[in-house]
Amino acid sequence: MKAMILLLTKFCIIGAKHGFVSVMAVMGSGGHTQEMMALLSHLNVGKSNGKYSPITLIVANNDMLSVEKVTKLRQTLPDCEVKTITRSRSVGQSYITSLITTFISLIQSMIIVITVRPQLLICNGPGVCLPICLAATLLPTNVCIVFVESFCRTECLSLSGKILYYLAICDHFLVQWPQLQRKYQRSTYLGLLV
Repeated sequence: MKAMILLLTKFCIIGAKHGFVSVMAVMGSGGHTQEMMALLSHLNVGKSNGKYSPITLIVANNDMLSVEKVTKLRQTLPDCEVKTITRSRSVGQSYITSLITTFISLIQSMIIVITVRPQLLICNGPGVCLPICLAATLLPTNVCIVFVESFCRTECLSLSGKILYYLAICDHFLVQWPQLQRKYQRSTYLGLLV
């Protein structure tokens, strides 16, 4: 599993300074955060013997559970920073007002992406990843975007996954079930990753 992710990301990264790759990972609520923590553990992120450092973790500003988990994770990772952005759309929020919060989130994401300049952006399905991925695409950055569809998505993509898939802005779009790869031909199936 670790070898597959390392093999995949090594083709994305060109010119990593001093052999290290700066990583940005988007943490979602609930299971998304747990899956991302598992993915990051396979990459050996932030470890002294790993090449993926520094790391910036992105969390929605109203996702207290993920903030708590990320705070604990940060204590174990040297060279780790946590940034928060506004959630594009909260549960029950009207679509009209979500246009405003999405715009705010996109501006915050652009500031973070241009400041941090990650070389590798990993996300796994939460809606909070959309503005970050859009910002990384719209700005003049050299970032490899890897989207890993959530493990629980066995038959169809999440809404975030569909948006990113059809916009075709990810360098690698990974699914964890073979039936999804057959349905979405531009995706890559590498087996279960979490």
